[in-house]
Amino acid sequence: MCLVASLLIGLPIQGTTAAPCEDITESLCQPGFNYTQTAMSNSLRDLLRDDTSLKMLQNLPFARMECSPYLQNLLCAFYATRCDQDGGSPALFPCRELCAEVKSGCVAVLQSFGFGWPENLECERFPSHNAGQECNLEDFRVPPLIDEINSNRPEDEGSCEPITVKICTGSGVLHSQTRTPIAVSFGSGPEDFNLYQTQKESLDVIAPYTTHLSRGSGCQEFLKPLVCGVYLPACGVHGRDVTLPCRDLCEQAQSSCRLSMITHGLQWPSSLDCNRFPTEVQSPECLSALSVGEVEMLASDESVGVRVPCTFSLSPAVQPQWLAPDGTPVSDTDKRVFVEAADKHLTVLTIGEFSDSVDSGEYTCTAGNFSRSVTLDDIFEPASGTSFILLRSCVACFCHSL
Repeated sequence: MCLVASLLIGLPIQGTTAAPCEDITESLCQPGFNYTQTAMSNSLRDLLRDDTSLKMLQNLPFARMECSPYLQNLLCAFYATRCDQDGGSPALFPCRELCAEVKSGCVAVLQSFGFGWPENLECERFPSHNAGQECNLEDFRVPPLIDEINSNRPEDEGSCEPITVKICTGSGVLHSQTRTPIAVSFGSGPEDFNLYQTQKESLDVIAPYTTHLSRGSGCQEFLKPLVCGVYLPACGVHGRDVTLPCRDLCEQAQSSCRLSMITHGLQWPSSLDCNRFPTEVQSPECLSALSVGEVEMLASDESVGVRVPCTFSLSPAVQPQWLAPDGTPVSDTDKRVFVEAADKHLTVLTIGEFSDSVDSGEYTCTAGNFSRSVTLDDIFEPASGTSFILLRSCVACFCHSL
């Protein structure tokens, strides 16, 4: 399939056939860019110029706002797609990871001007460097997960201790103890980290951003637990391990705070690069605003009831909602499958007389932009029914036991 067609109908553009190589004429990519020839045809460039959001991104004054240090790299890798000098290889499109880095920094700025992220630059359509696909990173080095960085720390078990720095204590923080010495990354390599011996020494590094940790307006709520989780990482459960913030917490903090930081002349810190943090799939114990508790089963000879708590741990409070496997909200009025708000942070999913043939599937808890899922299956196939009323009346008992 040709590149023009795949752009028009929104399909991934991996593995498309390149046009003949030609000299780059885009002013944004001259002079001194990393390569001089492109496989992007003039007709396709004319087509893409009709995208108003892309026009905005191309605007040099906008580019100088430094929403991302890799903005020019992405635009040139896309508009002036790199090609083999001999013309024998397919065009090298931007890597998905490069696109995600730029989008994380620039989408809020685009939105402030009334524009959305360009449809032609949706990152999922580009090949992935992490998946081993051929693509163009243009000087962007995909950062390692912080887990890799911590594995390169000196062999010092350190000690677990209560957090004493005031700004990272009390409400709005997801943990209360940290482990010293503290490793905080500053670059892309697994050995690019600084080691701090004390809590104060570690947090002093982020001093220019501390005003954002103590002020509201939608930024503090997510930035504070993220910064405290990185610069005073939570004690892990094994040896000298630490428990890191989840990627979705970082992405929410970045989305909420990036425009405010630009207004104050600050860039998003490289130590908080969201690509370094694990997803909840990669690290189920990572720290985030939303968490799903252990599945509890109440069994009798003839039936099994299931309860699952979901908690939003930050303020202002957001009441979690449960979605059934078909995506519909679970109500609080159904007599067998229902939810109950135990308090303003906690919602319990309850299924009385659980039946694998009827109730199995993935249930999702949501709160704002956060979501967590739990799969319920291979639990019980009843021979006959029993009363659901006892289960419903015991939700409050469950809450007291948390």
